[in-house]
Amino acid sequence: MDTLFSLKVFREVVQQGSFTRAAELLKVTQPAVSDHVRKLEQAYGADLFFRQSRGVVLTELGKKLFTLAEKSAETEQAVLALLWMTVFATAPMVFTTDYTLDLRTFILLFIT
Repeated sequence: MDTLFSLKVFREVVQQGSFTRAAELLKVTQPAVSDHVRKLEQAYGADLFFRQSRGVVLTELGKKLFTLAEKSAETEQAVLALLWMTVFATAPMVFTTDYTLDLRTFILLFIT
């Protein structure tokens, strides 16, 4: 089981309130979303959602896992940003017709 992706699927189900909407946003099938959540539930030995006709509601365990999954996603983003900054810090210069700037500064202009 790809736990990181399963946690991403889980977070998307929570944020969308629906397995179907999560599947649409993740560009996977609804059964694939259900499978990822089922595997997480099997791994933890407990339900993460109360399934209702109008969507899903988190169980207490689901609430705790969602909090940790959100922190995990934030950490993943911080790691990626650090790696990108390391790459850009050593990247070659970008030359334009008007001025010269290093690639890191060039990228930072567009992401801030």
